Amino acid sequence: MPGSVLEAAAKMSQGKARPALELVGYAGNVEAAIKYAFGGAFVCQDAGAAKKLAFSREVGMRCVTLEGDDFNPSGLLTGGSRSFSRSLLASLHALSLAEAALATVQERLSAVDAQLKDLAAAGKEHR
Repeated sequence: MPGSVLEAAAKMSQGKARPALELVGYAGNVEAAIKYAFGGAFVCQDAGAAKKLAFSREVGMRCVTLEGDDFNPSGLLTGGSRSFSRSLLASLHALSLAEAALATVQERLSAVDAQLKDLAAAGKEHR
């Protein structure tokens, strides 16, 4: 995705859009398929931002909302909000955030565990 498109999308959406490719994790052996599927799309927080980006000259790329609305620059609007279930992209985003938080907590736990071992060893020396 060209840098000029990324800059225009960030400015026009006021931070309410991110490239879909940034929101998914994947193994290296499926990189080409993931880039093909997600490389030309943005995930937007709301329909207003999605519509603005999809139909603008500066961006003009497919935009999907967190609710699953799909705005295509060809003029096609598909999907729609489903109050009874979360969209796949919203779930993937939530999973990504949870995994990042888990990694942070695991790092902190390792540091505290190492500190505890050091203190236990120091305590044995002073007995």
